[in-house]
Amino acid sequence: MLKEEEIAVIEKLTAKSEDTYFGEVFTAEDGFIMTQNIKSDFPILLGTGVGNALDEARNLFSALQDREKENYDLRQEIDTLEGQMRGTKDQIESLVVTFIKNDRCYQDIIDLGIITREEVIKIKVKYKFDDFDQEERNLMIKMLNGGVK
Repeated sequence: MLKEEEIAVIEKLTAKSEDTYFGEVFTAEDGFIMTQNIKSDFPILLGTGVGNALDEARNLFSALQDREKENYDLRQEIDTLEGQMRGTKDQIESLVVTFIKNDRCYQDIIDLGIITREEVIKIKVKYKFDDFDQEERNLMIKMLNGGVK
């Protein structure tokens, strides 16, 4: 189709007197811009309301993709950190078990806030140690009754 023919069709479709589906989307001003774009060999929607909306939609979609990538990267970092935390927790548990087996005092790591007395009790139960002092027995009763987690 020749440029002139395309221009004539666009003018007809965007004329104010026409009640067309095309006219519902494109205004007469959009029609004028499109005809100028055709004459100048520019992309037909450049500068039109629809063209601007498409550009905005593309930008929003691109921003969404960027956010999804950022979220994926953050999730990967969180997974890595959670894995490191599990490894650290396992190391602490191993250290507590070693302390218990060698009759060494684990109170220092409790005092430093590295582990709680309740967590020590859980480790002792897990590894079937039976040397609970009175404070640990009292805490264990509270834990079993749901008072301490």
